[in-house]
Amino acid sequence: MIEEGHEAQQWVQELAEALECRSQDELPSVVRENPYYFVFFPSSAEFAQHVVESGVIKMGAPPGRQFDELGGVARRWLFERSLYKTTPASVPIARQ
Repeated sequence: MIEEGHEAQQWVQELAEALECRSQDELPSVVRENPYYFVFFPSSAEFAQHVVESGVIKMGAPPGRQFDELGGVARRWLFERSLYKTTPASVPIARQ
């Protein structure tokens, strides 16, 4: 449960630190635009880094295509780490 948003801000700071950023402002743009999306995934920082490195979000690409590709990456991440547990994962930042 989020009380007054304090936890949410802490989650973003933890994500930034895990990605070796001193603040939210230093997060990669893909993550900085919606950091809350990433904190609910297992191994949150690793997932954010994976999205950045995979280039799934491309400037100038149609938004619908980007969302489809991001959805595919997210599904595979969740299947491997939460459903089938074929890849070890830490708990999401939002659950710590």
